[in-house]
Amino acid sequence: MVLCIGLSLALTWGITLLLAKTVGLRPTEEEPQGLDIADHGEEGYQHS
Repeated sequence: MVLCIGLSLALTWGITLLLAKTVGLRPTEEEPQGLDIADHGEEGYQHS
């Protein structure tokens, strides 16, 4: 059980580092209006 948890944590940490080095984990400053609009041209929620 402990081995499974340790392996899962290690692999998750490794995948996170790989993603951080390749594509980044945070949006750029060019996307202040939100990721839905920047990526799709749509709003996820309509707030009135």
